[in-house]
Amino acid sequence: MKKILSLIMVISMGLLFCFSPVFSAAGEKDQSAENPSATGGVVLFPYDNLQQGQTFTPTKNSLTRISIYLRDKVNGAGIRLALRKESDKTPVGGEYHFKRIEGSGTGWEDWSFDGSPLTVEPGESYGIYVGMLSSSTTYWVASLDSYGSGVKRQYSPVTDTYYTFSGDSTFIVEGNLVTTPAPETPPASDPTESTEEEATEQTKTDAKEAEVDESIEAPVLTGVLLNQEEVELTDEKKVTIEEKDELILNGTAPKGSVVVIFVGEESYEVPVDDAGNWTFKVDNEALSAGDNVIKVQTQVDEKGSEIVDLLTVNMRVAAVTVGETAVTPWYLTWGIYHTIGLVLLLILLALLVIYLVILRKKNKGTLKSKEVFGKKEKEEQ
Repeated sequence: MKKILSLIMVISMGLLFCFSPVFSAAGEKDQSAENPSATGGVVLFPYDNLQQGQTFTPTKNSLTRISIYLRDKVNGAGIRLALRKESDKTPVGGEYHFKRIEGSGTGWEDWSFDGSPLTVEPGESYGIYVGMLSSSTTYWVASLDSYGSGVKRQYSPVTDTYYTFSGDSTFIVEGNLVTTPAPETPPASDPTESTEEEATEQTKTDAKEAEVDESIEAPVLTGVLLNQEEVELTDEKKVTIEEKDELILNGTAPKGSVVVIFVGEESYEVPVDDAGNWTFKVDNEALSAGDNVIKVQTQVDEKGSEIVDLLTVNMRVAAVTVGETAVTPWYLTWGIYHTIGLVLLLILLALLVIYLVILRKKNKGTLKSKEVFGKKEKEEQ
């Protein structure tokens, strides 16, 4: 029985090691400051307040995973991470990388980029900056200096100022060293030739709603392409997309005018070509989860048409709703192999408990037999 117990313990420890964020088949561990037992920490502020950070210097050029160690996690709470090049503060892979916290209490929180690795320059300094999307008392565990190629940082979006502090925040960065062939040099283009892309280029702007002139015709939606496939709209003019999808809107408006498109808090100017046509690619980052009403207005010489609701876009997030909190399913995050491993681990632990119960009953029976035998001996004496 002791051999069986030892075998169960060895297998269980092996499965636990497979779940560690330090090890990943998609990439090798590159840089880290691992001190999960540390008691210190920095609070993660919500919205556009202070962002807590940690810099590092990679030796890989393709990052596949970033992990940070958190305390007082709130399951399902929104959290965002930004990776910036420290020399010029250029964001890597987009301004922010959003997700929802998985689990409660204390533990690692992972951002996986296996599908779209983040390209960085080995030897350059990069900063990980983290903030919450709502009020929270979640802490990023930090300790004394334990990492020699970076420092603990703090960024204020209000003043656009970066601060440096002693110590390091716990993190793990994984990646690969990828060699890519040199890109081919495209043929030189004739600067005198104009292209359709230039004629229909959209511009993100701070344009506001213009004063309404009833003589100006409002834009008309003529077609919707979702991932290059035409969408047939119903009377409610609504389309559902995911964050990775590409949504293109086509329409008409008076020649020589500009179509101003309002998406959430953002606005875009789209020129109208000589045939009275315009094209707009929806900026998914301007969309929030759920329904988003896209509004449009034709503008000519600071005057505008009536503002109309062009289309309702429902941004669907891959999550399961629990009450009012969206939670990413753990089995989608871990994958099939991790799920199977967890099931095996639970079975082994159950066998261990059964074995211990049987062993305890056996020991009680042996002890009782010894007591009875002792009483008989005394009676015989």
